Amino acid sequence: MPKAKRIFGVIFASILLLMSVVVISLYDNVRENTPRDDNLTGILEDDLQLFTIAMAKTLDSNFEAVSFDDSVDEQTRRIF
Repeated sequence: MPKAKRIFGVIFASILLLMSVVVISLYDNVRENTPRDDNLTGILEDDLQLFTIAMAKTLDSNFEAVSFDDSVDEQTRRIF
């Protein structure tokens, strides 16, 4: 029985080692310690907002992204 436990332990340790090597070699930010591209994230957020506004206008032709109270003058409304 001790021989079977030893074989199981060696196989188990080998599988863990293989999984660790695969994880480290596949993920670039782990291997190279590269930070996430925040500029790309900002661009995608802007695109998503513009897409959402465009879809809202498609579904409702009276949709306005910014609405104003009656107390706001016409010149300020045109700026936005």
